[in-house]
Amino acid sequence: MRIENSALSRRNFVTTLAAGAGLTLTAGSASKVATAAAESKREVLVDNTQNIFSDGRWNGRPTIKYWRDRYWLFFHTGTEHASDDGRIRVLRSRPKEPAGWEKIAIIDNYEHNDAEAHVLATEDGLYVYLVLEAPVEKGGYALGTMVTYSGDGEKWSTPAPCYQDKFSGWKPVTHKGIHYMPVDTKAGGGWVELIASNNGVHWEKVSDIIKGKVTETSLVFLEDDTCLAVTRQGWVSMAKPPYTEWRNEKTAYCAGPAVALIGNTVVAAGRVSAERYPDDQPGGSRTGLFTVNRSTLQLEWQKNLFSQWGRDVSYPDILTTGDDRALIAWYDGEGYEQGIAKQADIYLATLRVV
Repeated sequence: MRIENSALSRRNFVTTLAAGAGLTLTAGSASKVATAAAESKREVLVDNTQNIFSDGRWNGRPTIKYWRDRYWLFFHTGTEHASDDGRIRVLRSRPKEPAGWEKIAIIDNYEHNDAEAHVLATEDGLYVYLVLEAPVEKGGYALGTMVTYSGDGEKWSTPAPCYQDKFSGWKPVTHKGIHYMPVDTKAGGGWVELIASNNGVHWEKVSDIIKGKVTETSLVFLEDDTCLAVTRQGWVSMAKPPYTEWRNEKTAYCAGPAVALIGNTVVAAGRVSAERYPDDQPGGSRTGLFTVNRSTLQLEWQKNLFSQWGRDVSYPDILTTGDDRALIAWYDGEGYEQGIAKQADIYLATLRVV
């Protein structure tokens, strides 16, 4: 794989979202498989759930990062789930005050609905990848992904096209100085690709992760450089370097997935059905919390996060903050009705693995 060489590419980009230690699994190693089985039984606790942003509008699909001694939160804001006026709001908080958020900026592409923002935090700056959607009356399909850059989080460059038309990016991550991002398209029957970059601007294809009517894939890298991917339509995939051969296993459906390594436990979250994972909260949708069994590549349900409406919900993001802790952000909203303004709020909680 060749990565574009430029002045930017020669800089040493390091993200602050570094994964913790993990577990190496080797075929035929009974002891390590047993350890993985024990790991899957660990419990994920949820503490300090807070509503951190509510203004009566539809606010959703958050991304949380830690950059330059601050927490940064990015999320879509609009009049409804699929309204054409979607923009990205940027908030910032001090490290010891993760609930004391201040408004920093609005990222506005003007010409299209900015459906969501996925973020790379590097030593150089912040790169935000905007997934653009066509107007609702034209089907609301993905037009592609654009990238905007900021050196301070306040002033943002004019968004520019990123990768190829009609590909949607999802949750980029950095591993050993290289940025990776899953992208998907519905063209030609659909598939998810893994792409890579060393500057956050120019990207090249590495491989196909999975083909079919699939979208929304989240990545995490393990301690032995293995890459694990969780895809919305109920797939967990795994590949070792150079990430060209993928093992795909069918598992539970998990929309808008996020995945992270907390200590040596792989934790995933996303929208699930309350009928399949019931609790005593209202509505039919939940933000489900899972651990991932690295041996079987199965999502193993732990619990559901708080929901005030249980209707239009989820699309979480997880930020690892220690060997056994992480922050998780998600949204919870009223039921979607096209053309009718709805409210959705942003929530934040602490995860602990015990």
